[in-house]
Amino acid sequence: MSDKIEKLNLFDVTNIIVGTVLGTGIFITLSLTGSLVGPSSLVVWLIAGIIALIIALSFNYCVMVLPKSGGPYAFAQDTFSSLGAFMVGWSFLLFGWLSLVAITLAFLQYFEALVPDIGFLAGVGVMVSLVVFAVVTNLMGVKVTGRVINVLSLAKIVPFALLVVGGAIYLLGEPERMMSNFTPFLTGSAINFGEAVVVAFWAYTGFELATLPAGEVEEPTRTIPRAIIIGMLVVASFYFFINLVVFGALGGAGVSDAGNPLAEASKVIFAWSPELAWLMALLVGIGALLAIACSEETELLGASRLARVLAEEGMMPRALAKLSVRSGVPWVSIVLLATTALAATFLGGLESIINASVFMLAFVYLMTCLTAAIFFAQGRACAKATRFGGTMPVLGVAFSLLIMTYVNPPDILLAALLMAVGGLAYILVSRRYSLSGRT
Repeated sequence: MSDKIEKLNLFDVTNIIVGTVLGTGIFITLSLTGSLVGPSSLVVWLIAGIIALIIALSFNYCVMVLPKSGGPYAFAQDTFSSLGAFMVGWSFLLFGWLSLVAITLAFLQYFEALVPDIGFLAGVGVMVSLVVFAVVTNLMGVKVTGRVINVLSLAKIVPFALLVVGGAIYLLGEPERMMSNFTPFLTGSAINFGEAVVVAFWAYTGFELATLPAGEVEEPTRTIPRAIIIGMLVVASFYFFINLVVFGALGGAGVSDAGNPLAEASKVIFAWSPELAWLMALLVGIGALLAIACSEETELLGASRLARVLAEEGMMPRALAKLSVRSGVPWVSIVLLATTALAATFLGGLESIINASVFMLAFVYLMTCLTAAIFFAQGRACAKATRFGGTMPVLGVAFSLLIMTYVNPPDILLAALLMAVGGLAYILVSRRYSLSGRT
């Protein structure tokens, strides 16, 4: 069966990264960073991008040494204890699941911006439609999912590109307005600045998903590292110019007060033509929905593969590893993750979900960067990965710890409780198997 299943190429994996990272995060978090620090969000997003790229290099090193499905879990399993590896896998799975919750809520939020006052039942129908679409396309096979992601990624870039180009022309023609909108540049404290970096960092997460289906990628040791670098550079460039254009058009107060800052900015940028302004606002709104739908696809793809690996290792129920005879995908994991995430959307609390998921992902990043540093110390890193020596993994460890410390204490507590539940369950199950004489 494996010989007949098509694998992902460089274009596919790059689009998985761009599809996951670009879009959902900035739609959700741009107004949050604006409310925390104003126009200095421009610097915040640059710093968050640099941190993400440094951590991404550690993932590159690890996948060159160990190109196995499971990504961070597989890396930790090779380096740490079984409990340590499980905690990495469990935290990563929780992050993916919470991301599915946040993405589904965000999709409804932006749909309501286009179609106001749709009512509760219609809103539920919108979320269900998104989840059903993601489940069906994921069940059809990894190559089909890859093609859907490719189409959504390319389609959502169009309104972004139009907004950036139109915004650049507008700002060049209105330099005084741009300067006034960037004044004052910093409106918050140093603590607010750190919190803003955490929020913006969430918008860069997702590159790690490219390492999860490594067994379904052509030449993973070559394809995945190249895709991560290309994808992250594309995303960082778009984020920088989108921030520049949106803050230049609206100013700090305008961004923080806007429900959809990109759509509001398009109205200002194209105000010389009311029809064009309306059309661009519509395109940006549709682009937001495409971006969020694309993220739903990629998050479900990655999380289901991780659940499968954990199940195959005996760390999750075996049913999660069950594969479709026709498409070879872990269909039980796909359906279970999607439906439970949909149910959890009724709990609300989008900002807390984001912060708790960032803490758990930062823990995963910390363990992966430590693994990369250990690989270097053991002399296992390949020649192409030794250009910076062990500097990048060490910096990745430091930045991961920094991100964790800036998460709000209540959200740290929520993340810690969820992680502890998994750890306790693992210890109890392991003890039961040990007492019964099974290993």
